[in-house]
Amino acid sequence: MIALAVLAGLLTAAGYLAACWLAPFGPCLRCGNDPHRRARCRRCDSTGRRIRTGRRLLTYLRSLYREAQ
Repeated sequence: MIALAVLAGLLTAAGYLAACWLAPFGPCLRCGNDPHRRARCRRCDSTGRRIRTGRRLLTYLRSLYREAQ
């Protein structure tokens, strides 16, 4: 039972990382694509899109790998 839960968690994490690699931008949660709020949203620079957390993690890990070489 525990092995099944661990496998499910690993599959979920792998799916999320694949989604972050294929589509690095997600909707901005602060302005919510509302045109009136988006005009002055600092979180997404008024684009309505933001970089996903998983994509930031992938970029950080890639920079660590490149520095180690």
